[in-house]
Parts: sequence; C-alpha cells; structure tokens
Amino acid sequence: MGGIVLSVIGFLIFINLSADDFLSPGFVTKGTLLQGTQINSQDFISTSLQIDDVQPMTFLITSSSSPIAFDIQVESPKGIIIHNPNMIKPTITFTPDSTGTYLVTMKNLSSKTTSINIDYGYLKTYDSSQVLLVLVSMFMIIGGNYFIVHNHFSSLSRYSSHN
Repeated sequence: MGGIVLSVIGFLIFINLSADDFLSPGFVTKGTLLQGTQINSQDFISTSLQIDDVQPMTFLITSSSSPIAFDIQVESPKGIIIHNPNMIKPTITFTPDSTGTYLVTMKNLSSKTTSINIDYGYLKTYDSSQVLLVLVSMFMIIGGNYFIVHNHFSSLSRYSSHN
C-alpha cells in the first residue's frame, strides 16, 4: 500500500509541475505580429507592438522559404533596443526598456520572396527548486514502483514456499 501512495504522490507532483510543458515546450505565445505576410526580396515590412510589461520578450519567426536571412530591428519609444543585421535563427529575444508602442522592422535579405509569420511571447524559465521537485517526484514514482514490485514478488515467494 505504501508503494502505491508514494507513486501517486510523486505522479501528482510531476503532473502539477510539468503538465503545461507537454503542450507548449519552452515558449508561451502572447500574440501574433504577422501571419502569412509576403516580403519581396530586399524589401522590408514594419509593424507596431504594444508592450505592457517590461520582461524579456521573444519573437518566433517562421518563413515559407527556409533558411532566409533577415535584418531585424526593434525600436522602443526611447530608441533602438535590438538590431540584428543578419538573423537566420527562428527566435530572437530582447528586453524592453519601458512600456509603450514598439516598432518592429524586418528586411528580407535573400534573393527570393518569402511569406513570414511572427509570434511573440515569453520563453519559460525554470528555477532550481522546480527542477529539484520534478526529480524528487520521479524518484518517488520509481521508489513506489519498487515497493509495489518487491511486495508482490515477496508474497509470491512466500505463497510458493507454502505449497
């Protein structure tokens, strides 16, 4: 009985700490800046983004033609926050310097037209206590299963020795 209780408690802790990771591993989408927007070769597009809280923000950029290099610039009401003149990776993270309306400009540096999507949101961060609790829950599940299996085979060996 103790093994079952230990396994169930471990499983509940594990599910409580990591259930949402199965649906959105690492990235929490807050909104979409562009969807299916076509950018011609060597052309640029600008859009605005309202920032309401000052915390690291990530853009997740996908394009119909991969890989594509972009020149991306994020400008706050106080000036340029980030400028990456040759971005190829699908994500870029920056920390806003204040709340307000930001201007996001992207230039297609390739020789072909592409269609892009830009989602914005936050990368999940985990502190050491969350990682430790997940590890403890896994050991509780393993330990509980050990007790269950050990008790089962112990009762089988006692049963077979009496016959």
